[in-house]
Parts: sequence; structure tokens; C-alpha cells
Amino acid sequence: MMRQDREKHQKSLISNFKNNPKRFYGYLRNVQAVKSTVCHLRDGDGSLTDSDTETADILCAHTFIKCLLVMMLRA
Repeated sequence: MMRQDREKHQKSLISNFKNNPKRFYGYLRNVQAVKSTVCHLRDGDGSLTDSDTETADILCAHTFIKCLLVMMLRA
């Protein structure tokens, strides 16, 4: 239901673009906005991260390990 409503709204914006471009570009800005919230993750000992920096470090380490494993499997 929500997907259909969103598609209907988007089609309406596109069809009325010439009449109301400000509304269209406002919608695009809203959709493209980067959300600044970062969820908390569990670290190695099972506790939740306290800061965005800790969360970023865990994600970075996880990504690095995955890339390293892929490189090792290809070799």
C-alpha cells in the first residue's frame, strides 16, 4: 500500500514538473538527504558501541576482513 502511494506521488510530481518545479526539486532534496544517525553495533565482547567513531571502526574492520578473505580466496 505504501509503495503504491509513493509511486503515485512520484508520478504526480513528474507529471506536474513543468507547472511546479520547486515542489519536484524539494522532493528530490528530501529523498537524497544523507541521514546522520548511525545505529549501534555489538563489538567483539557483545557490548553495544557508544559513539559513531566506535561504530565506524567496527564497520571498517569488518569490511577490511571481508576484503582480505576475498583476496586470499582468489589467490
